[in-house]
Amino acid sequence: MVGHQSDGSIIYQPVVEENIFDNPDWRNYDYQRDLQADSELQSLYPVGTEWLGE
Repeated sequence: MVGHQSDGSIIYQPVVEENIFDNPDWRNYDYQRDLQADSELQSLYPVGTEWLGE
């Protein structure tokens, strides 16, 4: 964040961002289950033996 003073000086303040992985709910979240259950997260182009027959 940048602040401007009336005398023309500029004050820089660091932005403190929250680390979501400090939260136990996010740290213990089952991302693999979401990858398997959500159709929008599925691979569009399978890699492996599926392409050998073409």
